[in-house]
Amino acid sequence: MKRILFLTLIVLTIFSCSRVRESGTEKTIPYLWFQLQNGKFESIKGPKDINHVNLLPWTVQEYVADSIVFDSAFYLAVNGHGIASLSLKGIRNGNFPEFRYFYDPLIFRYKTITLLFPYRDSIACHLYFNEMLNVVDSRDLKIQGISLVRLVPRYENYRFIIIPFQKENPEWESVGFIEETSNVFHIEWKYSGSSSTRFRYSRLDTSTMKEEGETREEYIASYRFKNIDEIEDSSLKKLITTIKNNLVKVNEKSVIHFTVRDTGGYKTERYVYGNDRDIAKKDYTLQEIKIISDSPEKNISMALSKDPQRDGKQRPAIYISRKGEKRPEKMLLPPLPEDFQYTGFNFFDDRIIVFWEERNFMDTGASGMLVLEL
Repeated sequence: MKRILFLTLIVLTIFSCSRVRESGTEKTIPYLWFQLQNGKFESIKGPKDINHVNLLPWTVQEYVADSIVFDSAFYLAVNGHGIASLSLKGIRNGNFPEFRYFYDPLIFRYKTITLLFPYRDSIACHLYFNEMLNVVDSRDLKIQGISLVRLVPRYENYRFIIIPFQKENPEWESVGFIEETSNVFHIEWKYSGSSSTRFRYSRLDTSTMKEEGETREEYIASYRFKNIDEIEDSSLKKLITTIKNNLVKVNEKSVIHFTVRDTGGYKTERYVYGNDRDIAKKDYTLQEIKIISDSPEKNISMALSKDPQRDGKQRPAIYISRKGEKRPEKMLLPPLPEDFQYTGFNFFDDRIIVFWEERNFMDTGASGMLVLEL
C-alpha cells in the first residue's frame, strides 16, 4: 500500500506515449507498463526496464492467465498465486491504478490456471496440477483433488467447488475445461500413473453440479467451431474479415481459429477460417486470434492480432470494430523485446489491458501488462 501511495505522486513521470498513424491521422495513446514480480504488479517505465526473470515451465510460472469484468470490477487470474483486482477509478485524475491481491499459496502454488468465469455471487477459477511440466511432485502438495475454486470478493476468501468425478477420483486432474455456456463445461480428465496414463471425459452443469460421462469425440465437438461465413453480427464480421485478410496476405496457408468472448466471461463463440484442401493435407499454419466483445449488444469488438508492415514484418496491434463504422480502427502496440509477445487482453472502464510474456518454447520468464486508453 505504501508503494501505491508513493507512486500516485509520481504517476505523471511514468506515463508514456505511443504515436500511431492510421487513415492519415496521428493518434497519441498514453499507456502504463507493469511487470509481475513475486505476484505483485510493479510499475516500470517501458520494455527496456523489464527485470530479468529466470525461465520456468509455463505451467508454474507467474503470468496473467485470464481476466474478466465482474460486478463492475476487473479481475485477473495470476498463475501460481490466485486472483487480483485492478481499479482504474482515479486514473483520470492522475492517480495511480490500485491493485488488490486475493492470493492463497496452498491452493495455487505449482498449479496451472486456465479460466475465470462468473459463478453465482462469485468468481470461479479452473486450475489443475500438471504432472509432466512441474518442479515438484504431486505428493508434495498440501491440497490435492481440487479443480474449481471460487472467490467471493466481499469476503476475500476462497471456497472449493467439488466436482463429482474428482470427489470419487482425487488422483485425476482436469487438464481440459471447455465452456459450452456460462453454466455448462466439458472436462478432460487425466490420470498419470507410474505405468500408465489414462483419460476420461465428462460434461458438468455447475448450476446443479450434475455431471455425466461423454466420449472423446463429444468432448472435441464441444469446441463448436463455426465457419466465419456463419457470423451474423456485422461489426464482428468486419473485424474477423479484416484480420483474416491481413494474415492470409502474409501466409496463404493460414488456418485461423477465432475465439470470441465477452468481457465478463459469460459466453464464448469460436469460428474457423481455412482452406479445406490444405486442412485435409495437414499443410497449413495454425494461428489463434482472441476477440473480446461487450456481448450481448456487441456495440464494440476488439481483436489482438498483427499488422503487416511495409518492410515485411508484422507488428502487434489491437483492432477495434464499432457498430456503424465502415471499417475497424487499428491501434499499433509498442514493440516488445526479442522472445516477448502479447498473449491476451480485455477492456474495462475505457481502457484496454494487454498482457505480455517472455516465452521460450515450454518456458516462461518475465510477464506483465500494459494499460492503454480506449
